[in-house]
Amino acid sequence: MPKTAMQMRLYSAQRNAANGQSLSGKTLGFEYYKNNGQTKSHVHNEFESGAAEDIYFRADGSKESSQDYFPAARGMNASQLRSKAEFALDGSTYTKHEVYTQTGLLERRGQLLGTGLYQQSYYCADGASLKRDRLFDAGKHFLSEKIFDCSSKKLIAEVFPGQYESQVYITLYREDGSKLAYTTKDYAGLSGTLFAEDGVTAIGEFSSSSSAMNIQYYDGSPERITQSWTSFYGRTKIIVFDPNTQKKLYLQEWKERPGDSPGLKKLILVKVTEYSQDKDNDWSREVEMSSDGKSIATVTRPLGSTPLAGLSLAKSPATEADFESKRRIMRLTWSFDKSDRLIKFELAFENQSFNNTEQPLQSALPAPRDISAERLLLPKHVELPVFEDLGPERIYDYP
Repeated sequence: MPKTAMQMRLYSAQRNAANGQSLSGKTLGFEYYKNNGQTKSHVHNEFESGAAEDIYFRADGSKESSQDYFPAARGMNASQLRSKAEFALDGSTYTKHEVYTQTGLLERRGQLLGTGLYQQSYYCADGASLKRDRLFDAGKHFLSEKIFDCSSKKLIAEVFPGQYESQVYITLYREDGSKLAYTTKDYAGLSGTLFAEDGVTAIGEFSSSSSAMNIQYYDGSPERITQSWTSFYGRTKIIVFDPNTQKKLYLQEWKERPGDSPGLKKLILVKVTEYSQDKDNDWSREVEMSSDGKSIATVTRPLGSTPLAGLSLAKSPATEADFESKRRIMRLTWSFDKSDRLIKFELAFENQSFNNTEQPLQSALPAPRDISAERLLLPKHVELPVFEDLGPERIYDYP
């Protein structure tokens, strides 16, 4: 049988009579027909931007596939492929698509699965390593996402839709594959549960927003709190508890070093408050640090039962009985320079201070500087995970 000749028709774009610009963005088009010009099989369009496209049709006129091309640039082939797609029999439902960078590397790919789900995969800068893998249902609703680290190629997060549009559930993983955290993200911020290195044992609960953070670490159950962290506008307070008695052991106060960029902020210790284990919430000592957080500036403790005999004070209240009546709210404070030399001793009550100026009292009343080194350091803890959700919006999207 003789071959059916392919016919071609050339058309030019309609233009604005005032400025000559194309009304559709197209500058030139070719239409190819089969069956003696009765069946359109292929359309090639060229655009004012320099981009181009090819569209291929089935015999019934439905769109079968398409290809898009980048505008020609210096050093680049004029037909550099930008994307290509295949369509179902309805001519509009994507069954497969691929998008490329201007250097020819694969950027993302999609395909219709046999179950009716549509899979969208996003690739790392190398065009080969998988970065994100998403699934959408037949109604084009987001179902799930897996996120991978481009360096290690390990799974680092799974994302699922929440109860409303702006909410998602996120499971974060360590490099060894164990679960690090289960979180809920919405307009208010992040909240969730932290897990031990086994990926199973829950060790804490947290919530965070752009300006505040709260974490509670526990030992085995939420009833055995070991640490409570609260951060607000650059200040962090950490309370460490005895997990057996649930009494406070000590409180640390930290500040962010000024001038550090977000994500690289360094905490500087400001003060440590220790608590009596005999009475609930009664403090036993306060240790304030120097401005750089590296040395002890002052040590303060309640006067308590310290005997007053032998204290030589420059100024005294009317009678020793006045001291005794106010003993519970009086404080003893030792101040030091950065070489740890005692430079001042003070007995204070409300706004009155009674300074010793006649003799070095450390011999008769030693400064209680014997604070445990670990109480001047951040407690051992699992870092709150940082999840920067910087990927494309989770919608069925092409191109």
